[in-house]
Amino acid sequence: MSQRNVAVIGLGRSGTTWISKVVDSSPSVFYLHEPDYVKAVECVPYVSDAEDFEIWGRYLKDYLAILPTACSSRSALKRPLFPKEYLGSLPARWSFLLFQWRLRFDQLLYRANDRCPARRWPTAVDNAEVMLWKSVDLAGSIGTILKALPDQKVLHTIRHPCGFIDSVLRGEKSGHLESHIPASEDAGLFDFAMRTKVAKSLGLRTADWLKFSKVERLAYFWLCINEQAAEDSQGCENYMQVYFDEFCLNPLEYAKQIFAFLGIEFTPQTQKFLASSTSSKNEEYFSVKRQSDEVPQTWKRHLDGGSIDTILRIANSMPRMAEVIARTS
Repeated sequence: MSQRNVAVIGLGRSGTTWISKVVDSSPSVFYLHEPDYVKAVECVPYVSDAEDFEIWGRYLKDYLAILPTACSSRSALKRPLFPKEYLGSLPARWSFLLFQWRLRFDQLLYRANDRCPARRWPTAVDNAEVMLWKSVDLAGSIGTILKALPDQKVLHTIRHPCGFIDSVLRGEKSGHLESHIPASEDAGLFDFAMRTKVAKSLGLRTADWLKFSKVERLAYFWLCINEQAAEDSQGCENYMQVYFDEFCLNPLEYAKQIFAFLGIEFTPQTQKFLASSTSSKNEEYFSVKRQSDEVPQTWKRHLDGGSIDTILRIANSMPRMAEVIARTS
């Protein structure tokens, strides 16, 4: 049986890590966390026109081919770690344990620059039923990926825009986000969003960045990237939208829908992880363990009424994202 590829893609602070870990909790899945940080996707731009998928397809296929060599402590040791059925034999378990020790040694050795060398996964991983990878840098190319790689299934994670913006702004204020330039101050990110057909249909230009507030910039960024991805995915059977806020409110049933879409058996191991990750009150910024039914409403405690009105006005200006807001409010 050939290995199947699944990607969880969405904007940062949209629940991609937690949703990826829910899928990773399956005994048949091997997961790489943001491997495009370890080895970049060559040539494919942050935002690409899905109509040009034949141009970018070659580079995307090359990227999938090198994923086995994109293992580092960052990508392959993202906790929590779960027992896997493809590591059932003693040699497989030992080889994987040695692999993990090597990555941890790399982590200690290269801690100063956070750029551990990329390693190849052990041959036992080749027997995993599903290869799962996650990206927060390819949301602007979801349509291209779907058309260029029809066998690649994509879970497009979307969070309510107020929740997304609140989380980004709090992360910038606390210094938790990795970028030296905050997303709300990154004119380059805004420029990428302005290259979408959605932005053009709204009459937006990169020059508008100068007159917009931080909240407006992030709201238009959220709208243009997500709306374009939803538009480009129409008719693609290898695509599923995952609404983070809905997932938080009904994780068990939503997870079962995702597993059915992916053709993966839903096991007690996943059910146990869902129970543990949705009952904790862990408040760490990057935690995948928190009381999930409270998360969708946290932005109401942090954003002022004017910011909320501005975000909703912008986000409701396109039909597909207006539907998302209606579902997740």
